[in-house]
Amino acid sequence: MLAERVKDWKKQWQEEARKEGEEAGQNQGRREGRKEGRKEGRKEGRKEGESAILLRQLERKFGTIDAEYQRRIADADSGQLLNWAERILTSDSINEVFG
Repeated sequence: MLAERVKDWKKQWQEEARKEGEEAGQNQGRREGRKEGRKEGRKEGRKEGESAILLRQLERKFGTIDAEYQRRIADADSGQLLNWAERILTSDSINEVFG
């Protein structure tokens, strides 16, 4: 009888350990997912800010910005946005900025 109870306890402990391991893995996955989500959110936020500043600079220097240029800005990566922002300083027309 005692031997049977020991076997039952062993099975119970193994099951509890397995459940705890699964929960720990799930928690780790959630933490990693949240971390990745925050990283992606910061990246998107930076790009939106860069785009907004570039549009503002262009409007200040050249006036109303054509929809095509606005689309190009929305589709550009951070490196391209920086390149265009630097060109504003020396360009006499919006075509030179995007040329």
